[in-house]
Amino acid sequence: WFQDGDRHVCILPDDVAERVGIKPEHLAGKTDDEKPTIAMLGHSFRVIGLIDSEAFNAYRDIDDEKLTPVDTLQEAAKMDTQENPDEAAKAPIQAFTHIESSNTMLVPYEFAMGVGGTLRSIAISHFDGFRVHIRRFMERVALNIFIAEGAGDDASVEVLSSIQTTSFSGVGNLFVPILIAALIVLNTMTGSVYERFREIHIYSSVGLAPTHIGALFLAEACVFATVGAVAGYLIGQTVAGVVLHFGWLGAITLNYSSVSTIYSSLVVMVTVFLSALYPAKKASDMAVPDVTRRWEFPPPVGDDWQFEFPFTVGGTEILGMYAYLTRFLQSYGETSIGAFYTEDVVLDKAEASHTADYVISARCWLAPYDLGISQDVRFEAVPTGEHGLYAMDVIIHRLSGDTLSWQRMNRGFLNVLRKQFLVWRTVPSGVKLQFADEGRQAVGEPAPDGSEPESEPA
Repeated sequence: WFQDGDRHVCILPDDVAERVGIKPEHLAGKTDDEKPTIAMLGHSFRVIGLIDSEAFNAYRDIDDEKLTPVDTLQEAAKMDTQENPDEAAKAPIQAFTHIESSNTMLVPYEFAMGVGGTLRSIAISHFDGFRVHIRRFMERVALNIFIAEGAGDDASVEVLSSIQTTSFSGVGNLFVPILIAALIVLNTMTGSVYERFREIHIYSSVGLAPTHIGALFLAEACVFATVGAVAGYLIGQTVAGVVLHFGWLGAITLNYSSVSTIYSSLVVMVTVFLSALYPAKKASDMAVPDVTRRWEFPPPVGDDWQFEFPFTVGGTEILGMYAYLTRFLQSYGETSIGAFYTEDVVLDKAEASHTADYVISARCWLAPYDLGISQDVRFEAVPTGEHGLYAMDVIIHRLSGDTLSWQRMNRGFLNVLRKQFLVWRTVPSGVKLQFADEGRQAVGEPAPDGSEPESEPA
């Protein structure tokens, strides 16, 4: 066998030796200088021993693999996975195709590494305290290790995998710091809610629902959580870089891409978000002074349904608003789009017998259309007599469809319209003036100063 210091020596399988004319009697009782040599890889090797090729080929290691090298041409894909420690630890144990013993030559380890070889397997026997030391070792590497114990029929093989030893420790110690951070965020967000009391009522006055106002505070908390996690990660990297540069951590190294870093960032973000739930609920409650948090429709009377829409418009904007709403309803004149279909959408002045000044009338079919729900809808602008404001009465007359489906589908229809009233608040003043000119043209009213109306809005 190989001795310490051996380099240009080899052991050949007996069938390989036979092909090159080397027989066992050429080695028995011969000194090193008398033993035959062969040329391989540009070197001359002294043959110091032979091995039974068939027995060598049939022999299995404790991982049930041959001792000969893996055929890298056939197993290239598997070898790429094994090269990555993280992937190797997660991948299932699998068999490889090995080179036959007749194509193998055994050489000393030092020579193999010197010509570009790589370490693939280590075998250790009679190691005192093996299990204690190997478990500590496997906490640092991504390897699969096979342990054989006993002999003959009593022999057994155990597989140790480093992925099984991966665990989190000290998580319980983080509970108190996380609780303190959550209370700090809760106190900050609650204070922010009460400091913005007037702002919350402004949101409510322009038509935002309580859930929308609460969602604004949750969105703010999400921004704080994201920015805080990213900023903390960058600051941590910077501080760690400075500490490592001056060697204050000694031999300890930091893994910036560790899964623990991701988990820590997620814990921080979830803590901030959960701490903002109660302040968001309080902001939502402050927007509604009573217990009614949703717009409740009065019950219909037969096929007729009349109620006041929860929206008021100033007298200077009413025509522009109605022209805008008319345009919106007309855009649903194609059955292939939207939650409803409209026909005969008309903006006009109300009759003298009505209390309203302006009226939008339309015929609508509500989706899903297979229910056959159709109705006539009127939006009447009624002056309230206070500060030049107009209220809006909605009058719906059912033409077809069952009553329960008609009531249920109208909630979605009216919510779509309610969102358009909110969108009107965001329309630029110049565009509002253009819509007002269009509305005056529709109802036949002159411009306030007698000038020509401006061009229609795009």
